Amino acid sequence: MKPALGLFALLLLVVAVPGLADTPADFALRLRVLPAPEASVQRLELPAAVLASSLSPKLADLRLFDANGRLLPMELVEADGTAQQNALRPMPVLGTADALRTAGVSLRVGADGSVRVLSGQRDLDAAGSMLLAILLDTRQVSGTTTSLLLDAEVPASQPVTFTVEASNDLMAWRRLGQTVAFEPGASPATVQVPLRASEVRGEWLRVTWSATPRLLAPVTVRGATLTTRRPPADALVEASIAGTPSEGAWQFGLPIATPVRSMGLMTAQAEVIVPYRLLGRAAPEQAWMLLGTSVARPQGSGEVSRIALHRTDLKEFRVESEGTGVGFAAAPRLQLGLAPHTVAFAAAGPAPYTLAVGRARSSAAFLPPGALHADQGPTYASLDVPSDWRLSVASDDGRAALRRRMLLWVALAAGTATLGVVAWLLWRRSAEA
Repeated sequence: MKPALGLFALLLLVVAVPGLADTPADFALRLRVLPAPEASVQRLELPAAVLASSLSPKLADLRLFDANGRLLPMELVEADGTAQQNALRPMPVLGTADALRTAGVSLRVGADGSVRVLSGQRDLDAAGSMLLAILLDTRQVSGTTTSLLLDAEVPASQPVTFTVEASNDLMAWRRLGQTVAFEPGASPATVQVPLRASEVRGEWLRVTWSATPRLLAPVTVRGATLTTRRPPADALVEASIAGTPSEGAWQFGLPIATPVRSMGLMTAQAEVIVPYRLLGRAAPEQAWMLLGTSVARPQGSGEVSRIALHRTDLKEFRVESEGTGVGFAAAPRLQLGLAPHTVAFAAAGPAPYTLAVGRARSSAAFLPPGALHADQGPTYASLDVPSDWRLSVASDDGRAALRRRMLLWVALAAGTATLGVVAWLLWRRSAEA
């Protein structure tokens, strides 16, 4: 009996420790990884096929294997997005020495690009004005701020503090970053100010400088380059709806665990445009909630207007054409925007590597954030995604929900009957005793 118990305990251990017996064959989707040469740590942007195949909202079923089937160390990292260099023209801010320290002052931009300091409608001593700061117009800049690089002339061998602030009314300012420029024996040619991430579209940037006890020479700024980073774009996946409409509307659930951030529709008929509204709910017993309205254009037109989904708990969706007399003659196609994800992995072990995803009841196998450090900048590997990969969504005409409820009632009735039989057996045994 003891050997049998030992074998049973071993089986329990294998089941209880996720990933102990992981093999690529255990997962629904397996893709070949094409690593970059000579990089010990590499990154991998997960395509829509991987995100849509995961059965875990946090990609707990994602694995990377080497040629021998051993797991490769990996961690989730923040997606880089797209960096953009924005060259900005410095506009000099002119005023008296202490003008910017006066309460209630504002800036006025002249037609010639000069900027003066105002207190109400009064120009603060324009005759004796001096260069106090520079103003940068970022109203057409998009993305979040990363850093500001200044082409500046600074007093040699003197620490100078540069402060960058943002405002939308040229009166109230919030600080984005600050740095000290100092080069012993020389004058710094460039000054880089790290900035906290902030959206500055529609705003102005003001750069001021100071020194203790005072500046030994004037500061001049000849140019400025603002680095911004656009958030990574959604991973887009298209899906076909299989089935028939319910009450003239298409009702379906998404077989995707990765959070869906947006959804758009395309018509299957050429030259047909259908206005529609999108509804959703988290459970069948809940009322439908309007998520937004849009227009479905023909597939292949290149124009897909997606509706942002601000909730991640929605399980069912319903598409209804607006009352214009034009409806969906055939099942529309979906375009889903999935939250992007990037992983870093240690390119160790023999190639080829395999990425596997799609297994229920998996525990995450990621290292803690920052565990993998690249010696240089990010190096990206790629995935060989088959061209015939498709996602299909089943239309729910309401009968599936009815079947689920019936099965639930049957299970409850069977459980109640089982409890009754057990209670009767216990009562009978106690009566016989």
